[in-house]
Amino acid sequence: MSNYKTVTYTWQELFDKVWEQPLLQIAKEIGVSDVALGKACRKAGIPLPGRGYWAKSERERARTRSKRTAKHDAQPITFEVLKPEFVLKVPKPTGNPADRVPVPAKLSDHHPLIERTLNIAKRIKPYDGRLVLKKGLDVRVSPEAFDRAIRIFDTIIKWSQAKGCTWRVTTEGKTVVTCDGESMKVGLKERLTKKERPRPPPPPVRPGERQLPNFAALHPEYDWISTNQLTFTIDEYVDVFVRKNWNDAKVVTMEDRVHDIVSTFPVMALAIRDTRERSEARRREYEEEAQREEDAKRKAEALRLVRKRMINHMQRWEQSVRIHRFCDAVEATASRDQESVQAVVWLSWAREQADLLNPLSGDLKRLLSLSVKVPEWFKGMNHYEKPESDWWTDSDE
Repeated sequence: MSNYKTVTYTWQELFDKVWEQPLLQIAKEIGVSDVALGKACRKAGIPLPGRGYWAKSERERARTRSKRTAKHDAQPITFEVLKPEFVLKVPKPTGNPADRVPVPAKLSDHHPLIERTLNIAKRIKPYDGRLVLKKGLDVRVSPEAFDRAIRIFDTIIKWSQAKGCTWRVTTEGKTVVTCDGESMKVGLKERLTKKERPRPPPPPVRPGERQLPNFAALHPEYDWISTNQLTFTIDEYVDVFVRKNWNDAKVVTMEDRVHDIVSTFPVMALAIRDTRERSEARRREYEEEAQREEDAKRKAEALRLVRKRMINHMQRWEQSVRIHRFCDAVEATASRDQESVQAVVWLSWAREQADLLNPLSGDLKRLLSLSVKVPEWFKGMNHYEKPESDWWTDSDE
């Protein structure tokens, strides 16, 4: 029995939804992430509201709403989501999200990780417009926004530490916060815009010289422009919907979101723990199923070997019986032809050879044993191997 169900919307139904509610709310109702919902909408050709749409008044939203309609051949949009009984009941962040944690206008008594990040930032140059601090906090912003970003990060660290969280930077340069025994990677990034620099004119050509192509024009250069729009991200996968991204907006700035970010850490820790437990349960279930299949294959192989041994014994017995019958015929013929002396010697030898073939003349306990040893390496036949035909497989076909 599957833990998932299929949710289906027509083109028009999903179009109406994304223009009536924010994408995050719809994704939560359906049971998917906002990224997955956005991808499904773009794939189906459903236009999405632009940045700042939900900050506008209802009258402005009605005026800017898309007028596009569904095509006659528009296909329904489907989502595979967890059934409600298997969904983790994630508690909401504690406190009022509107509560504002004050972000100081100037750093004071900052965290040691902040101190390390500041020292690293003094020694590096921007790459593609951003400071990349490999051994410091994961703050990827322009030099213009660095002071604001580091003050916000310092406030998040201090408030989360007051709630029992710990912070560290890994050897790979990842910023990790640990809350309730669960670790999660976080980062603060700025959205930049870029403007292409004017391309230099080709070098002048002297009289008599050949005009060379201007290869510099093939590789445009850009000036990166700071927008001061920050995004705080929790970079962890979970099976349930928990908010992972907080963006600067015209109405609500990143400074206003510190309380919500810190309150989400214990919720994310619970979701990470639940996701890991679900993953381990699925892994155990898969291993148990694989073990059952392997046991069934080994049991079938043991049965095949016992049958094969029985057939071999029967064939040896039949061969022994045939030799004894042949010896009887030879004895009868030899008595008529006066060859009794030589015949007696040969018959004695021949019957000994027949008895060597006869499994009934040996250890009967070994003959009647149903135990057989299947090689330890045997896990079942490969898909390209054809099993040997025997009496039982022939009768089943």
